[in-house]
Amino acid sequence: MEFTERHKQLMSGLDSVLSCCHRFTADLLAEEIAFFTKHSKLNIVEHLRKIEKLNAPKDPVLRIGKDEGYTSLTVGLAVKKLMPELYENVLIHATKNKSYDSSITKDNFYFPKSRKIVHWEGQELTAGWVQLIPSLSDQPTVKPSQEKTASTQSKSGPSVDFSSLADKYGKGRR
Repeated sequence: MEFTERHKQLMSGLDSVLSCCHRFTADLLAEEIAFFTKHSKLNIVEHLRKIEKLNAPKDPVLRIGKDEGYTSLTVGLAVKKLMPELYENVLIHATKNKSYDSSITKDNFYFPKSRKIVHWEGQELTAGWVQLIPSLSDQPTVKPSQEKTASTQSKSGPSVDFSSLADKYGKGRR
């Protein structure tokens, strides 16, 4: 299989790759916000809206990690958006021992019907979100507040200097 001109254009440089990541995450966040809104998990919706504000074309947010979900880690969301007939008539029925409806199941759940949530500092949140900030980015580095830094250091001991790792792995290289 060869790359088409469209594939070559999409992968033409770092900015293009970052932009693709941004668009995928925007779609993913919209899907997750709709799901958690439907299930009245408003604290999770608020958390996802904060992540949505961080997602930028040059500094996109990604969802990483094991078990982060069908829509996060597969092409399922792209198929749903770009080929709705294939999604509705084939994909959602190809799950193990289950058959779903794309809008809502008889059990009142969207497909996929499960989401992983974590309990963190008394709140329910979704996990696995990271922001890519290229070292040559125009965006300033986010620094923790003094209050958080002090409380983190007192709990975990002295801070660690990672500058040797930056030197070893060529900080600032493209």
